[in-house]
Amino acid sequence: MLPRAYLRGAGVDIETAFLNQRQLGSYSACIDALFEFESDLTAVFVRHGDFAGTWRERAQRLRVLAYTDESPNDGVVISPRCSEERGEAIVKGLEHLSSKDGSRTVLMSMFTTDGFDVPPKGTYAPILAL
Repeated sequence: MLPRAYLRGAGVDIETAFLNQRQLGSYSACIDALFEFESDLTAVFVRHGDFAGTWRERAQRLRVLAYTDESPNDGVVISPRCSEERGEAIVKGLEHLSSKDGSRTVLMSMFTTDGFDVPPKGTYAPILAL
């Protein structure tokens, strides 16, 4: 979504600029497609603009053309239809569970993460507009 918006913003008509477009299911599969000459361009996840650090030795064979704006790579999303009170209760519940050693271990393993951040309201509103 973000790479498409970036290209549109740069004046590229993505429907006519590329012969075909595919979704391969993982970032690693996308890079494999480049190495196997099955693809000319891809979009991948990069930690804090650190392409070489994220993709290590694989990055040496590739060239970064651009970075999009930062976005969350995973998230617990609360519906806008959810009342503010209920949304706050969900956040407080997750914060409570993550503050206790026993439940923290289970919660973090369920989400495969080492913590949660609660962004200020409106932080990712531009992404919703896409």
